[in-house]
Amino acid sequence: MIILLSKFNELYYWKIEILRSLWINYDKGGFQLIIFLILLTVLSPVFAIPFLIIFLFMVEPKYKVYVMIMLSVSLGVILFQIVPNETMDLYRYYKIIDTFREISFNPLLLFNNSDPITYGLMYLVSKTYNNHFLPFISIILFYFLYYKAINELLCIYNLEKKYYNKAIFFILSIVIIIGTGTGVRFSLAIAMFMNGIVAYIKGKNKMIPFLWFIMSILSHITMFIPFVLYMICILLKNKPKKIVYVIWGCILMTPSLVLNILMLLSKVPFLNDLLVKFNSYFTPYNPGGNWFLFRVVIFILNLILLIKSQKYINDHKIKSVILLENFIAIIAIVYLPYYYISIRFINIFNNLIIFVMIYNWKNKSNNNYINLILLCTFILFSSYQVILFLEQDYGLVSGLRWFGTIFDLLK
Repeated sequence: MIILLSKFNELYYWKIEILRSLWINYDKGGFQLIIFLILLTVLSPVFAIPFLIIFLFMVEPKYKVYVMIMLSVSLGVILFQIVPNETMDLYRYYKIIDTFREISFNPLLLFNNSDPITYGLMYLVSKTYNNHFLPFISIILFYFLYYKAINELLCIYNLEKKYYNKAIFFILSIVIIIGTGTGVRFSLAIAMFMNGIVAYIKGKNKMIPFLWFIMSILSHITMFIPFVLYMICILLKNKPKKIVYVIWGCILMTPSLVLNILMLLSKVPFLNDLLVKFNSYFTPYNPGGNWFLFRVVIFILNLILLIKSQKYINDHKIKSVILLENFIAIIAIVYLPYYYISIRFINIFNNLIIFVMIYNWKNKSNNNYINLILLCTFILFSSYQVILFLEQDYGLVSGLRWFGTIFDLLK
């Protein structure tokens, strides 16, 4: 054991010396740095995580996406090890994957449910020898799609590097890694929806946004509601009067009316699951605990930012997003007693607020308040993040094996 620790210390010192050298020259040799980080990630993915996070903030914007992908791979290695318990969605997904392995492929198996894209991903995983590839692949896809949307928006507004770093800080703070990697469907759907919004803002091809939105809905049917609301927001030529929001809130306060509307929508085959889910969710429930409180606190802070940003509601590039966030906020507030409904829209709202943040950065507005939101999100969510990692069952993987190669971890 002493010899092993000695060897590890030598390896650690060697890596620190190389990183110190790269720290000085990273801007001159960005490509060389990326190659080194790839090697570090392959050789010791978990050990690489702190260094990848450091360089994620240091490198120029054009290199950040590569570091983000490597970071997602390293996180995927950890998620690959998780043994899900019966309360986790991942446990149910593994059973679905096992079922796919036992039967011959039939496309109707995917399209008979409301989320064919994410179930299609499960089918692809069933063709491998290990179910654990699902969280590994899903976290990589999620971070790539999420950063892609934010990066493109930052490029549209031609913002400085410091705002790229703030956006990355937001991503690292807001994303609950365990929940994202094991829940799979909802997180991927939100990331696709964000890409649809960015594609619409870019406005180069009218079909691209709809393709993203359709993919989002086919990944998780709940995204059908934000999609419809966003389409309405785009069509609205004038700022809605307060009475519109009041009426919207009153409609939502009548669950029977909402269910009747969903009943009409359920005649569309793939929307039937939407009715089933919402019908089961219309049961008052409050989970209590710090985590629910944390998310509500961040929601309130983001809601205040949205209120502060209403002055931009007539700016065409952000108008539809602000309107969408207004409507989603009302859903989240009205349905607070119905946890399973409210929390989904709080999550959507908290993720989409980055668009409002970026627009404020573009206009040099509310910077100090946004910094406060970022700091609070990091403190509250990170504390829960650590708890989640410590609670997981990682099977027979020992502490020392974390420093094995990625190939060994994926056996």
